[in-house]
Amino acid sequence: MSVSNAHMTIKVPGGSNHDSLLAGNESVRVVQPIGNEDFDVSIKIDSPIVATDVGTSQGLMVISDEQDFITFALVTDGTNISLTAHTVSGGVAATVFTEASFNEYHNPICLRLSRAGSAYTAYY
Repeated sequence: MSVSNAHMTIKVPGGSNHDSLLAGNESVRVVQPIGNEDFDVSIKIDSPIVATDVGTSQGLMVISDEQDFITFALVTDGTNISLTAHTVSGGVAATVFTEASFNEYHNPICLRLSRAGSAYTAYY
């Protein structure tokens, strides 16, 4: 990870598992502790996402622990760029939302996630 001109760059090795939804949450991530309170956080994704780069995922994650968290991310499957939201409870992933062919994708794009009480709202 490096920071230059207010931009963070994260580089990950190819050929390794970095999937947050598989057992053990192997995602590469930067963590900012928030605590059990309401929040509103957003990110700007500058790096272009290409549909043919199978398994690419960039987005936000709210972590309680390694077995309990939510994700809001752009994901590729080899053909499409999707916008997804998942919950992971006890290590078991459940899809909350999927826009399988996210035609609104453009580069750069911002993703935002806010929490009020026990309700989460996702924006792009």
